[in-house]
Amino acid sequence: MKKILILIFSFLISFNSYGEWVKVIESDGDHTYYIDIDSLKEENGYVYYWAMADGQKPDEWGDMSTRFYFQGECGLFRLKYLSYIYSKQPMGRGDGEVDNTSSEWIHPTPESIVGVLLSQVCAIY
Repeated sequence: MKKILILIFSFLISFNSYGEWVKVIESDGDHTYYIDIDSLKEENGYVYYWAMADGQKPDEWGDMSTRFYFQGECGLFRLKYLSYIYSKQPMGRGDGEVDNTSSEWIHPTPESIVGVLLSQVCAIY
């Protein structure tokens, strides 16, 4: 019985680690973009969130999906990329290559993919 409880508990922990990815937009190419609703937080006037681009086939580096960690400022409609995780498997699964190179502030157009993602997050806050 103890082994069964440990197995169930382990499954629940690993299942929750993927977050709740909500589909936001599909690009003209072969990518679908998601926001991890569980990752949303607001702190000192900024919103922080994970987004993901999930491809239908590997890109030129062999990656199937990329997760992005953003810092956004809704009032000025701008954002920074804080971190990237490149995965060889769909939906960000498996071990990924992490890049913690932060970008400068970007003012996306509302119609761009990152603009649509930021708009969705700002609508929640």
